[in-house]
Amino acid sequence: MEDEALHSQGSAPSDPLLSPTHTAKRPLPDEKVPSANLSQEGPEETEYIIEPVALSDEEEKLDEEIDLTELEAELQAALSETNIRARSVAAESGNESSQQPMEGTSEDTNELDDYEQLMKDARKLKRERDDSNDNISSAIARVTEKHEAVEDFIRSFLISSQMHKTLSCFQTEWYDAQLQKADSDSATVAKREQWAVPNAFLVNQELQEQVAHLEQEIRRQREIASKAFHALRFRFFLTVALSRVREYFDKFKKERDFHRMHHRRLKQEKEKCTQEIKKLKKKLEDMRPEIETLHGKYKTSIREKMLITIDRDRLAAKVESLNRQGPRESSRCASRSSRGSLSSSSETVEVKKPEECEGESHCRKRNSNGVSGTSQPRKPATKLDSQWPERRRVNPYLSVEGTSSELGKTESSSQHHSETSTGSGSLLSSAEKPRDRLKCSHAFDAHGAAVVSIVFHPQLELLASTSDDGTWKLWQMPAAHLVMSGVGHTDWVSSASLHPYASVLVTASGDGTVKLWSIAEENCVHTFTDHSKPVWDCCFHDAGDFFATCSADHSIKCFDANSLRCRESLRGHADSVNSICFQPFTNCLASCSTDKMVKLWDMRTASVIRKLSGHSHSCNDVTFNMQANVVASCDAGGVVHVWDLRKMEDVLEVNCGPSAASGCAFDITGKALAVGSADGTVKLLDITKETLLQNMDGHPDYVLDVRFSPDSSYLCSACADGKVRIWE
Repeated sequence: MEDEALHSQGSAPSDPLLSPTHTAKRPLPDEKVPSANLSQEGPEETEYIIEPVALSDEEEKLDEEIDLTELEAELQAALSETNIRARSVAAESGNESSQQPMEGTSEDTNELDDYEQLMKDARKLKRERDDSNDNISSAIARVTEKHEAVEDFIRSFLISSQMHKTLSCFQTEWYDAQLQKADSDSATVAKREQWAVPNAFLVNQELQEQVAHLEQEIRRQREIASKAFHALRFRFFLTVALSRVREYFDKFKKERDFHRMHHRRLKQEKEKCTQEIKKLKKKLEDMRPEIETLHGKYKTSIREKMLITIDRDRLAAKVESLNRQGPRESSRCASRSSRGSLSSSSETVEVKKPEECEGESHCRKRNSNGVSGTSQPRKPATKLDSQWPERRRVNPYLSVEGTSSELGKTESSSQHHSETSTGSGSLLSSAEKPRDRLKCSHAFDAHGAAVVSIVFHPQLELLASTSDDGTWKLWQMPAAHLVMSGVGHTDWVSSASLHPYASVLVTASGDGTVKLWSIAEENCVHTFTDHSKPVWDCCFHDAGDFFATCSADHSIKCFDANSLRCRESLRGHADSVNSICFQPFTNCLASCSTDKMVKLWDMRTASVIRKLSGHSHSCNDVTFNMQANVVASCDAGGVVHVWDLRKMEDVLEVNCGPSAASGCAFDITGKALAVGSADGTVKLLDITKETLLQNMDGHPDYVLDVRFSPDSSYLCSACADGKVRIWE
């Protein structure tokens, strides 16, 4: 309330407040109270009377020491007089230059600055005195108790009773009455008379100054504390970072020393290893000729062993054939001489020795006129031409009824192997064996490109493979050891066939040529260029004197392995001939073509014996069983047809599609048929029960050909990924 009363001296508040003497407890009845007209325009504006208040002795001493109000009044008076003088001087010297008022203004500004500085110095001096004198500060802070004036009681009563209009009227009449007692000019009275400012206002002003100073100090201290906190925090973080950096530095230093030590150790070890490698290289260079010599000896020994085995088997077969035919011819001669019906041109039987039968697998009968017992070929025979095979010969596999023991006996008696077959000689010789017997036991990388075809030697564990990379290879099975490889064709090699007795191999290629290779001499014996288009397949006759080829020029050609010339050309297909196969122990062969036909040919007469129709897609492969009474073929639609040659009818049709069937092969019993499919599977069929025995998957690409081993103990499949897989 004291602040509001102090403010009312200059601005006349809108609401009437208590008198400035409300805090004074002791009135001054004898003194003359000056009055001031503080009325405003509004009806509710009131006039305030500032009454002088008697001070205590301590307060008077304090006021004597420093009275800021008096000092301020004196300073204002001095400034006003100075301003009046400056204005008068400026008016008298009006004709002077315009720089003089500017100088006066600057002087006034300097004086105001001096005044503000003087006020600041005075307040600073007062604060210092307050700090040095605790008694004075306690005296200033003490509030004296004085009796309440009558007018203040009335004002308080009216305010508490909410009688504002009555209070306004009372204030107006009261201050008018007070002003009437004084002089009419209140300004002159106020200037002439000096009265003391109530103590409460001074205390409030000082307290406000102290509060402002303390707030400023608090703000300054807060800023200082904040700056110090930030500085300390930065310093703390900097210290922590430096400690961590020092730790990392020490750690990295240790790691550097550790790695440097190991680097030196590794460098020493490397130098040592380098020296040892150089020594080993030098030693290897010294031993390389010896290694090459041993390698050549090893190859030579392997080749000689294989050739000796082939010659042994060939000679054993010839001896057995001579042993079988010798008693028969002697009995015929004895019967003819006993009857005495011999004419002047009596017949004689001449048996050639094995040394005279170069490359032949059977003896030839000749009569006294030099005419052979078989039908004459249409072309005139040359000196080196081989005779056509007999129409019918004994097939030792006809006695095979499916049991493993009989199979071993038949094979040992017919092929004269040194090792007879055991109970596991046939894959499907008995119905008791499970269907899921075959599993992929081994896979080896045969070629760098797709393996197009594979073929087994009829009597030995030798496998020939051909590929799209233009090479053929000979493998020792089932260990899959590479025996020999051949390069000579300018295009892919489509097929290969091994001579049943001699060390000879024939290959067919996409360059339209057929090559005859000597395994013993490791070179190409002859190249046949009779075909005008790619040759798809080739096959040796079981006697070994002839081999046949088929080509995309729609023809089949029969070549003589002794005279090295084409003996017959078989034509009758309307499209490319894809595969051929000789019927075992006969002079017939079967062919399949893109014209969806399977045909049986007589090699001697170059005529078609039988046409087998039933395929609706291009035929890819054809094969006979070892009993020579069943032929099977597969086509691009995945359909497999099985014909019985005794009935000349289609006895079985199996759909292995929708993927194309690339190749098919019978086992030695003639009951199981393996079919390679383009979907990466090999399907094993039982043609007697007309059931699917097993579907063998595991190929990542097309299966292009399948073949059983000579004793049917395992199955090999050729894949387009360049690998050959063995299934046991």
